Amino acid sequence: MSSHLHRNNGVKIIRPVEISNVDIFDIFPTTVFSANLNVDNDEILNECYQMRIDNPQGNNRSNCKGWQSTLHDTIDISSWVDRPAISDLASKSIQFVNEALDEIEYNIEFQQESCCWWVNINDKFAYNVLHSHPKSDLIGVYYPKISSHDQGLITFVRTDGSLHNELYGSVDEHSFYKLSVEQGKVYFFPAHLLHFVEPNETDEERISISFNLRL
Repeated sequence: MSSHLHRNNGVKIIRPVEISNVDIFDIFPTTVFSANLNVDNDEILNECYQMRIDNPQGNNRSNCKGWQSTLHDTIDISSWVDRPAISDLASKSIQFVNEALDEIEYNIEFQQESCCWWVNINDKFAYNVLHSHPKSDLIGVYYPKISSHDQGLITFVRTDGSLHNELYGSVDEHSFYKLSVEQGKVYFFPAHLLHFVEPNETDEERISISFNLRL
């Protein structure tokens, strides 16, 4: 209950104010999709390791102290021949996204050729720097191997005008959000979101597969 001040002979008297019909709106929501798909996680994991064996130098985009593969297209025949389990994961992920978008009445659909993917293997102390994914519409992440939040979580950073005032400073999730993830689950979120991955603080590898989807 709120209150306001009245003065009576110089003495402050606090009188309660009745409040009714309160409405609180959350506008401009950010949607994150997640699901377990019918895929062979063990075989996906084996393919991730084989990719690092085949190309130990890998690629370097956002990863520090870890390993990233080169980009692969979902419709690339060689990917289906060499990495069938991951290619199957990518194809089913696109199907899942389209069904989720249809459920919330988004009048859009991603095609199979709209997706590319790559593998991330983060050993101890490895992390991913703050970044976004330009020229993409959705980002996906699948975890064939993660067992603890100490292995590093994706953290989203708010970048709108709220950064310039103190209104939300005391509420952590209004400034940044840590996505709690599970092994064997895929997550999709808007590509414009700035994000980073915390350092892996364990002796066990964290392995993920990232997807870029473009309309």
